[in-house]
Amino acid sequence: MSDSTCEHRFGFTFMELLVVISVLGILLAVLLPAVQSVRAEARQTQCLNNLRQQVLGIHNYESAHMELPQAAGYGRNDGEIPETTDRYSGFLAFFMFTARYRGPMFDSEVEHEGQLFPAYPDVDTVKYPLWSQQPHAMLCPDIPVTESEFGMVHYTFSIGDVARNVHHPESIRGAFAVGRARKLEDITDGTSNTVALVEMGGVGERSAGRRFAIDQPESMLTNPALATALIDRSHRYRTSVSLGQKIRGGNWADGTGGPGLVSTILPPGSPTLLVGGSSAVDGLFSGSVNHPAGCGVGFCDGAVKFIAADIDAGDLTHPTNSALELEGIESHYGVWGAMGSANGNESQQSGF
Repeated sequence: MSDSTCEHRFGFTFMELLVVISVLGILLAVLLPAVQSVRAEARQTQCLNNLRQQVLGIHNYESAHMELPQAAGYGRNDGEIPETTDRYSGFLAFFMFTARYRGPMFDSEVEHEGQLFPAYPDVDTVKYPLWSQQPHAMLCPDIPVTESEFGMVHYTFSIGDVARNVHHPESIRGAFAVGRARKLEDITDGTSNTVALVEMGGVGERSAGRRFAIDQPESMLTNPALATALIDRSHRYRTSVSLGQKIRGGNWADGTGGPGLVSTILPPGSPTLLVGGSSAVDGLFSGSVNHPAGCGVGFCDGAVKFIAADIDAGDLTHPTNSALELEGIESHYGVWGAMGSANGNESQQSGF
């Protein structure tokens, strides 16, 4: 047979090419959600690991200092420390204890880039070298870190089911409190039942996790259920709601309610709001939901879990109280409230 009678075909026909492209498209459509799911799970695992490391670090701090750090406030018993320290987050004492920061201390004057900073600077002091440090273990991988003059933090101290006298408490309800510290052995509800740290922060300019409402009426503390009207179905604050200039976790050194505290009254994913002001006032401070499984929570025994946004929060129409008023009383706010109280004597804390 001559070569002229033989036909040799190389490559694809147009129809075959279309079939191959269609098959690849189907495979991509099938595999992409699986890849995204694996990545999401990896970020959740990293988030929980970061949270666990913070709780274990707090255990080390408690072992060395015989008490847990305060949620906020550095203490001014000798009258020589200025009022600026009242806003210092408990992470400051913890951060300095870990010795991860090798720069200047905050209790003496500091010269940085030609600028002289006073001892005990305000937490809003820009370009202060300590405030601008970014502790990466305090970040959730699912929350993008925006360019900022301050280091960010996505985990913070739980003060329990408290909404009144938050910044000047007469007692401690949760594992932590502003200006007050407790020991692990004093948590009578059990360290495995008591929340230590909760995830906060979020994505989106007006998202409930990222921002907080200000100048809200007293009725919000009388009936916390009213807070749900501040956000829409997409968990963003309505345009009529005034928001603070800061963001949740936008400055790791700021331990005041809006930027840096969590209470266990409204369930995770709910609004955070300040009553009658825009800084260091009473209010409702909610954890955030940045993962499909829920909100990252670290317990006082070192365990970490994801808590769903629909966790039982009890009777949200019940008026809120101060820590002193809640001593020895079971939480009105269901499983979530019971998890926040350290000495609530709740008989049932299961269901999470």
